[in-house]
Amino acid sequence: MLHLKTFLTATAGLSLSAPATGKLVPMKKLVDPTFSTGVLGPCVGIEPEDGLIVAPCTSVITQIFNTGHAITLTSAEGADILIHLGIGTVALRGQGFQVHALGVNPVPAGTPLVTCDLDLIRKAGFSPVIVTVLCNALDFKRVRITNAPTVRRGDPLMSMRPKR
Repeated sequence: MLHLKTFLTATAGLSLSAPATGKLVPMKKLVDPTFSTGVLGPCVGIEPEDGLIVAPCTSVITQIFNTGHAITLTSAEGADILIHLGIGTVALRGQGFQVHALGVNPVPAGTPLVTCDLDLIRKAGFSPVIVTVLCNALDFKRVRITNAPTVRRGDPLMSMRPKR
C-alpha cells in the first residue's frame, strides 16, 4: 500500500502544505458543523503547537478578514483556500491575531500569514484548531488529505488535480 505522504508529494497537480504544526483533526471530528459536514468543502484541522500560521502554497491573498481570524487565498492552479484560525474566534474581534502578510502578494509557500495567541483563544473559551478548506473542490478531482496523526508546517497536507 502506498503511504499517503508519498502520494501527496508524488502526484501531479497541487499540494497544500500544513499551515501549522500540530495534531491532525479529521474533518468529521471538527466541532463546528460548518466544517465537519463539508459545507464549505473538504477540510482538515490542526490542533496547533504554536501560533504561527503560514501560506500552504504559493498563492494570492484574496481576503484577510478584519478580525484576523480567517484568510482566503487563491493558488495559480485555481484552488480557493480558506484558512480559519480557531473555532468561534470571530467573537474575539481581532484580539489575539497579528497579521503579517499585509501588502505581500503573491505570497510564496511558507510565508508567515498570522500569529495567533493560543493562550488568549483558549482562555476565552474557544478552540484554537486551524482549519484548511478547499472551497472550490468541484473544480478538482482526486482531493486527498493526509492521514498522518501529526504534521509540521510545510508537510504535505492536501493534494488535488484540476479537472481541466
